[in-house]
Amino acid sequence: MPRMRRTALMRPTCCRAVVKASSSWGRTPSRHLTTRPPSSSGPVTAATNDAVDDSYSPWADQRVRAVCVSTGCLMLGHGVATPILPAFAAELGGAAADVGMAFAAFGAARLVLNIPVGYAVDRVGRKPVLVAGAGLSAIGMLCSGLAVDIPSLICARLVAGAGASCYLGGVQVYLTDIAPPRTQARVLGANHAALLLGVSFGPVLGGCTAELMGLRAPFALIAALNGVAALHAIAVLRETLPSAAAAPADVAAAHTSAGAGAAPTSSGPPSSTSDPPQLAGPRTAPSGSG
Repeated sequence: MPRMRRTALMRPTCCRAVVKASSSWGRTPSRHLTTRPPSSSGPVTAATNDAVDDSYSPWADQRVRAVCVSTGCLMLGHGVATPILPAFAAELGGAAADVGMAFAAFGAARLVLNIPVGYAVDRVGRKPVLVAGAGLSAIGMLCSGLAVDIPSLICARLVAGAGASCYLGGVQVYLTDIAPPRTQARVLGANHAALLLGVSFGPVLGGCTAELMGLRAPFALIAALNGVAALHAIAVLRETLPSAAAAPADVAAAHTSAGAGAAPTSSGPPSSTSDPPQLAGPRTAPSGSG
């Protein structure tokens, strides 16, 4: 009998627990299973962006193509000098050491100017620096072809190296600015392919042109190509550096919006604490007068 009473007493409790669990289980899905949940907009947008990024081709972008053409022309000049510079230096009366100095002058100018060019790209802009680089490369190649001795050839090579440093420093940042999200590697890879194409075919172009037209002709040809690349960049490319005047305003606006967003949170507790004195004032006044 005691066992039967205990079982009879436990059955209503167990039944109520089962009914409560089943009712809560039945209500829970209706709260979450909706046709368009608010959190679903994020993944859909991300999936859409991923699809757009996957379909992006840097060769279909006119700006990327323009930069790659300029890069190829610029690096053609670097490759052209490889087969003809030793013979050209010997024609000017130079020795093997002079040839080495002429080659080293190009790389030394790039090494020294890399960091200053970075400051100029951030302050002056991407387009002016890379256009100036293409122009300097054209001047350096033209002066190399017009050199009359080894010192003048080395100075011309320094100018060409400075132009290459300015152009490559500006173009890398420019491509990073215009590349869509998650496509920077593709865009930079396309520019690097153009760079290697110029370096690879430059020696062939330089050797063939020197055989047909003389040792000075390749320098004039590359100077003309670099000049065309500079004019093409002026006509096609657009500046991507934010204006210096807008930058402080953007920062100030960001600080203002941050302060405005923080104001309600900070003003909330004081308002709740300041309300009771306002309510307490009228209550204490009658007591004082009485």
